Formats: sequence, structure tokens, C-alpha cells
Amino acid sequence: MFQISMTGILPYAINSKQDAWISAMVALILVFSGFLLILFIVINISILGVSEYERSNYPLLVSVGYINIVDFIQRLDSFIVIFMVCGVFIKIAIFLYCVIFNTAEIFNVKKSDQLIYPISLIIVICSIIMARNYAEHIHKRIEIIPYLLHVPIQIIIPICLLIIALIQKKMKAKI
Repeated sequence: MFQISMTGILPYAINSKQDAWISAMVALILVFSGFLLILFIVINISILGVSEYERSNYPLLVSVGYINIVDFIQRLDSFIVIFMVCGVFIKIAIFLYCVIFNTAEIFNVKKSDQLIYPISLIIVICSIIMARNYAEHIHKRIEIIPYLLHVPIQIIIPICLLIIALIQKKMKAKI
């Protein structure tokens, strides 16, 4: 999912000629967030071990459960849950922004704020009917979504676009 948001934001941030610092900030944020992800994964694997890390749905939450400093600071699970909820909120907001912005650009909608309610409604309805419980959600995420969504979006469509671009380039060269 990280790729979708970066695909939606990165071209506009990098091609922003009037604000060169935006490109630098986006690059810095990407490097910093990648470093944090690697750091958290290494810490979680160090605390839990590979087998428990692989079996856990939320390894950071399990790792924080082991914190006990002088029998005073413990049970920090609630803080981690709050941070995770805030992170999911920010992630959803970024995805929604990318979808609205790119949809407005594709369909030449002048005011993209007109798309907020319809697209949000579609997302809410799809999230409700997608899975009835967490187990069904995991099943669909692992066994169905990669073939129906990731393969077309990450492999088939880019290859088709590359072929179209190469054909257009050869046709322009002949003219």
C-alpha cells in the first residue's frame, strides 16, 4: 500500500520546480521512514525471535508487552495502540488524498473537493462488504488480493504502459 501512496504523491513532489525543498523533504521522509521500519523490524525480531515474529499479527504490540522498567513502567500497550490508530488514520488520509487527487486529474474535474464524499462513500461501503471478520480479511489479503489487485497493478499495467510508450516512440521516430 505504501507504493500506491508514493505513486500518487511522488511525481508531483519531484516535478515541483518552484519548490525544490519539497523534493528534498519527500526524499528525506522516504529515507527516514524506511530507516524506522528497518529499525522496528530488527528490534522486534531481536526481542521476539523469528518464529514468534512471523506468527504475530502485531509484533510491536507483543514486544512492548515485555517492557518492565523497575516494576514501575509497564503495560505500555495502550500507548502503542494509540500510536497505531493514529498511524492508520494518517495512512488512510494519505491514500484518500491520492485517490481523490488522481481521480480528479484523470477525469479532468476542476474542483477535486467535489469527489471527497462519493469516493469516501465507495471506500466505506467496500470496507464493510470486504470481510466479515479478521480471519476472512487475512485470507483475502494473502490468497485473493495479490492475484486480483497486485499482479495487474504492479506488473501487467506497467508492462502494457511500457509497450505503449515504446510503440509511440517508434511511431514518432518514423514521422
